[in-house]
Amino acid sequence: MITRKARNQPTTTQEELVNDLKAAGTTNTIPTVKHGGGNMHWGCFSAKGTGQLHRIDGRMDGAMYRKILNENLLSSARTLKMGCGWVFQHDNNPKHTAKETKEWLKKKTHFYVLCTPKYVKFSK
Repeated sequence: MITRKARNQPTTTQEELVNDLKAAGTTNTIPTVKHGGGNMHWGCFSAKGTGQLHRIDGRMDGAMYRKILNENLLSSARTLKMGCGWVFQHDNNPKHTAKETKEWLKKKTHFYVLCTPKYVKFSK
């Protein structure tokens, strides 16, 4: 209902949407848990297909991230017949930019690492 109103009436204000939500009551809402639950997975893909999918149990730290890369990234590249010179891209998460992770990635000389900038500006 609310999404439909926002889509069909783009000039609807935030205040109007909040009032509509309050009027709808809690019977139409689903509570969520902040920072909890859910499943985390690591996966990779390329133009040649999808690689392995790894389920992450517990909290991931830098050591676990490197272990996941070691067990899944290179074998996925082999399965997809990526050869040499492919690019591995990840974001600037602290696990990805940790000194030990950077050193591990430098040792793997058959691919390039591209880190996504924290803020990407698109100009017209």
